[in-house]
Amino acid sequence: LTNLARLELCDNELTSSSLPALTSLKGLQSISLGGNTFKSVEELAPLKTLENLTDLDLLGCDLEDSEDFRERVFEYLPRLMILNNYDREGNDLDMSKDEEELDKIAP
Repeated sequence: LTNLARLELCDNELTSSSLPALTSLKGLQSISLGGNTFKSVEELAPLKTLENLTDLDLLGCDLEDSEDFRERVFEYLPRLMILNNYDREGNDLDMSKDEEELDKIAP
């Protein structure tokens, strides 16, 4: 599993004590943790060890409702490029729209 690039763990009632188990997944680039119980940026500390992590989904986590959520997460995880499907500048990166466009032109 060290080469695993994408992991979906949405809505699993995960807490910060669950995240250290992910630190061995050195190839992890994208992880979806939406709908879990994270309440503070500091709870994401184990994710700092994932040097290839560039895409993080925290949709529906309590943390998302905190003040300056986006800025704090990007600051805490400096390698991160995408948070909740938005880049650092706030541009929507909705992949489903891109896929729909490709489907229109694909044979």
